[in-house]
Amino acid sequence: MPTAAQYTAWAVEFGGLADDLTGGLPAVLTAWESGPVVGGNLAIVVHRGVEASIDHVAAIDLGLDDLAAECTRRAGVCDDYTAALASYDVARARYLDELDAYNPYADGASYFVLPPAPPPRPARPAPWADAG
Repeated sequence: MPTAAQYTAWAVEFGGLADDLTGGLPAVLTAWESGPVVGGNLAIVVHRGVEASIDHVAAIDLGLDDLAAECTRRAGVCDDYTAALASYDVARARYLDELDAYNPYADGASYFVLPPAPPPRPARPAPWADAG
């Protein structure tokens, strides 16, 4: 499963693709406005085609931006899960030390003392989330 570093790299990549995609639009508009096709039905058809292409590029740009934002969000979830697992590892080591030192009749007590409780392991926040 992907880690935070992988999601972050994808967010940068998708954001860069969106920038690359929309970066060419000014050149297309400039070329179109210089009038390669003037007048007649062909000019109308070409103009509509250019406008439709620009609309499609804009939609793809928004999709790539959304994908980059989702990758950034998932990277944060993975980072949080990694931190939770690190805290768990510390708590588990402390628990194991306490368990090694456990004596049910500590301090000469005549009653049974319960052993320490293990810390709960953090649940994976989502099927796509991994620590690391």
